[in-house]
Amino acid sequence: MIGRRRGDDIELPFADVSEQHARLMRGDRGWLLLDLGSANGTYVNGRRLTPFVAQALSLGDVLRLASIELLVEGEGRPAQREVSPESTATLARRLVSDLFGTWRPTEVPRLVVAEGPALGHELHLEVVGCRYRVGRGAGCNLVVPDDDMSREHAEFERRWDGVFVRDLNSKNGVLCMGERLAAEQRLADGDVLRLGQTSFRLEDPEDRYLRQMEEVEARAGQSDQAGAGAEAAAAGDPDIQAGRAVLPDTHTLSAHVSSQAALPSQDASSRPATVEHARRLPRHGPLAFMVIAAVVLLGVIAFALSFLLGS
Repeated sequence: MIGRRRGDDIELPFADVSEQHARLMRGDRGWLLLDLGSANGTYVNGRRLTPFVAQALSLGDVLRLASIELLVEGEGRPAQREVSPESTATLARRLVSDLFGTWRPTEVPRLVVAEGPALGHELHLEVVGCRYRVGRGAGCNLVVPDDDMSREHAEFERRWDGVFVRDLNSKNGVLCMGERLAAEQRLADGDVLRLGQTSFRLEDPEDRYLRQMEEVEARAGQSDQAGAGAEAAAAGDPDIQAGRAVLPDTHTLSAHVSSQAALPSQDASSRPATVEHARRLPRHGPLAFMVIAAVVLLGVIAFALSFLLGS
């Protein structure tokens, strides 16, 4: 699902994108795109799709969801080859990468030197599939004057499913989040690596964006579960089902107030609350007195009227 709604598989937070804008599906012969009746339309190569009619996609197709343009790239149709289908995470990253390339062309993964001789230097991983080398040698993409670093120390590659690092048989190895690299490893946004005496931090906006989407979806799921739990609790309470309000017994409340007032250890901060409870108790004495007085008065008036009429 592609759309603006929180929790969509591929969330595009733009006002002109519908909440449920389009659906991308895997068919027998390739990818299909389906417009879900969006307000601003879904276009393939400039032609607006008929809502709820699937359109087959080909390499090089330009997709437009409202004002967001995406380019179809990849290895083509799987056809007869027995290969595992492209994962949802990889597809999501492809679309996010296209989105960032259109909307934020400068937002690409980058390695930032956080500590060491080349403090502040950056290596932008702009090209997907390109291998970037870091080391002391002049032929590296990022040259670091660190004596503890090998001439070609490590290699970084940006792929559709993330950024990967590989140790190039360096003398002192590569540490990722404090642990020595034993094999090629996928990196996450914010990961810290150490090569020799130099520390690098990976800043990957695509990975960060996808993780934020996952966190939002997880929070939404927790909220739904909490709401379902509250509804279940209410459904099991006969008083709530009948719409009855459960009030405390006044005798129990009176006893509670008396016992609280008699406690010597009660602090001053809790006494006003006790007095407030006492003021809310019904006072039957004055009301009964007023009723009796009214009855007596009516009796006197009746007697006077009968005496006057009789005379």
